Amino acid sequence: MPLNRDESPYHRPQDPRLARRRAKEDEAALKQERATPTLAGPGSRQSGSPAHANAGAGEGRPYLSFVSSREVSLTLLVPPQRAMSVKPVLPSRGMESLDERGNLVFFCGVCCKNKPRDAFSSTQLNDARRRISRSLRDGNELKPKDFPRCHTCTNAQIKEIFCSQCRRTQPSHLFSEAMRAASSGAICKPCQELAKDRKDSMRREEYVLNFTNLRSSTTHPLTSSYPPRYGDESGAPKQRPGWSAEQAYGVPPPPTAGVARQGSGSAKPDQWSAAQEQKTMPAVIYEDEDEW
Repeated sequence: MPLNRDESPYHRPQDPRLARRRAKEDEAALKQERATPTLAGPGSRQSGSPAHANAGAGEGRPYLSFVSSREVSLTLLVPPQRAMSVKPVLPSRGMESLDERGNLVFFCGVCCKNKPRDAFSSTQLNDARRRISRSLRDGNELKPKDFPRCHTCTNAQIKEIFCSQCRRTQPSHLFSEAMRAASSGAICKPCQELAKDRKDSMRREEYVLNFTNLRSSTTHPLTSSYPPRYGDESGAPKQRPGWSAEQAYGVPPPPTAGVARQGSGSAKPDQWSAAQEQKTMPAVIYEDEDEW
């Protein structure tokens, strides 16, 4: 057996306060119409009779009241309607998203725009994460106040700013006025000074390196166009043009030369060979110690 369904059209229930307001407005309009005099047309003398009123109503004329001969026209006054505010479209899953380039952006609950990480403080993001996670856990709809506010929307209340250089949140007094007014990419004063010192040190190192390369190219015998100089900065001893390598480096002569040292004494050949194997300078040994 089919269920009995109500085929009557659905009428939205009317607010009783709005109905009373409309009734008062209609009553005020009716009183104003009764107090306003109108020009009497032909046959207005019989307008006070009930028969004439019924006849006029039957002919399609305006209703004539029994109290006076003035015509009454009922006007339905429509109350002024408010301008409907457009509800902003809020992210349903959270404040984080990716832009067209794949960069991470955050949604601002005041200006309703996606902005980079530099436009928000760490306090705003941490508080917003707690509010959003609580709302999603309870199954509530996200509201604009749940989202963080960027530096532009909280310019008068900024207490800390995110530095894009050291990636840390620093107090606002560590930033210049230009960096405070910047919407993103703010750099604190310590990072600016560190970058300046690093740049100066790099310039100094580059200058020293260029000077060293220029000095070595002018003094090295293989890379220089000048003739080699004796006793340069490389550590080689000063060698005179007539000397040999052994004389320049202080190598003793071979034992066959028979050069006497300090009187009649001279080193023995076996000790010369042992000294050459050990690469040491032998002491001078005299043949007859009794002579001294």
